[in-house]
Amino acid sequence: MVVLIINQIKSMIKRKEVFITLIIMFIAVIYNYFVNIRKYFGYEIADLPSYLEMCVMSDGNLDTMLDMVSIIPFLSIIPAGFSIAKDIRLGRDRYWIYRIGRKKFYISKIAAICSVTFLCFFVPLFFEALLNVITFPKDAHGNLQCVTMYDDSFRMIRRYYMFKLYFYHPFIYEIVVSMFFSAMMSVFAFITGAVSCYINKYTAFLFLPCYLLINIFDTLRIYGKEKATYVFLAWSHPYVHMHDFIIFARIWGTCIILSALLYLLAARKDTL
Repeated sequence: MVVLIINQIKSMIKRKEVFITLIIMFIAVIYNYFVNIRKYFGYEIADLPSYLEMCVMSDGNLDTMLDMVSIIPFLSIIPAGFSIAKDIRLGRDRYWIYRIGRKKFYISKIAAICSVTFLCFFVPLFFEALLNVITFPKDAHGNLQCVTMYDDSFRMIRRYYMFKLYFYHPFIYEIVVSMFFSAMMSVFAFITGAVSCYINKYTAFLFLPCYLLINIFDTLRIYGKEKATYVFLAWSHPYVHMHDFIIFARIWGTCIILSALLYLLAARKDTL
């Protein structure tokens, strides 16, 4: 099974869609980096925000982050979300099912889809983290290590999720939330792949499921008043308490379970 998954990953990595996604992400990261260099050149450390607030997906970098969030539902699908639909249209799924069986085919496909999508987002974001920690001072005024335990800001941020990591180890915090963000992109691809098992004739339709889910959740204010999905996909401005995070986990956990059931039904079909 491990060999099958590795072969599927190698096959997907060679796809032009993966290259396009990496290029878009690296362009966004590098562009944002040079914008920050130009914007904060000559600033005193006391006036310089934390490098966490400069990341492309940071809520502290609101304009860039909102632009990214608006295309994320589409971008997350491009690397591997179409993989199953393409195999079905070209008949390659029959070849693999005859060789290894439906169960192994879908398990290896799902693992590869999630892994490739994760890497397409985590690698550029990790690169950005390295650029920022090398370029900008860690003791900038925006760094919460400058806040005393008696400050009102400190009392407020103690309620944030991953507070200690955010406060004491901002670089590690950025890596962790980059992994969380990349995992969410994998979830989008996972959901799209589940839908593509049944709706695969027109590729354009596969852009809709995650986009509609996000807009429905935000319209119905599922997370609470004035809370939106993008809040949970941004970092370095973690105005999300653990209670909100639990609601977010429950909602998307349900989506994952439903998608897994769709995969299970597809894997248990008796006919090709």
